[in-house]
Amino acid sequence: MYGFLANKSIFALYIIASLYLRGYYQDMIYALRGRVSEIREGFFVMECSGIFFKVLAGERTITALSEREGEVKIFCATFFRENASPELFGFFEEESLRLFDLLHSVSGIGPKTALRMLDLGSVPNIIAAIMEGDAALLSTVPGIGKRTAERVILELRGKVTVQGSGDLVQSMKMDADVEDALVGLGYSRDKVKEALRLISKEVQGFQDRFKAAIKELRH
Repeated sequence: MYGFLANKSIFALYIIASLYLRGYYQDMIYALRGRVSEIREGFFVMECSGIFFKVLAGERTITALSEREGEVKIFCATFFRENASPELFGFFEEESLRLFDLLHSVSGIGPKTALRMLDLGSVPNIIAAIMEGDAALLSTVPGIGKRTAERVILELRGKVTVQGSGDLVQSMKMDADVEDALVGLGYSRDKVKEALRLISKEVQGFQDRFKAAIKELRH
């Protein structure tokens, strides 16, 4: 019986994949549950009932996946380009998927740029930057210039909300300063970002967060 159910699952996924290739049901796969079989820079491979999906993901998702074992659930968005294979984007949290959809709805923001924007910080932090109109902070994302950042703020400011947005933005700016200082000392930016994510938000102030980041980097 289990073999029969497994075969049915594989057949169902085959039908879904076929429909994707024909351009139908672009939003049909809302989430995947399975095991991550491989992690590479910029994407991971997820096995679901014997079918392997290549899923594009940001640094924050990749880092979180590398710390998980066993079965995981990933929320998904799929995009089609003419004369190209469909691209599947994955997110650990449903709120990340919702913000990704909002960012991509802004003129000039493609799915890969929206994915890079999500690496700017947590979802509440990014929403806070939009609410506070901090174009300078948003434009630190590769591929986002000042005009594009201002367009994001203009189009999304009334669609998102978070409490304590001012404090969240100040926290993001402080971590950006710590990151720049450590990169200036020769540390890898990717490793510094990962170290800062591991530091408790209760650690406040530039000096304390700088020292805590150094400690994480030396582990």
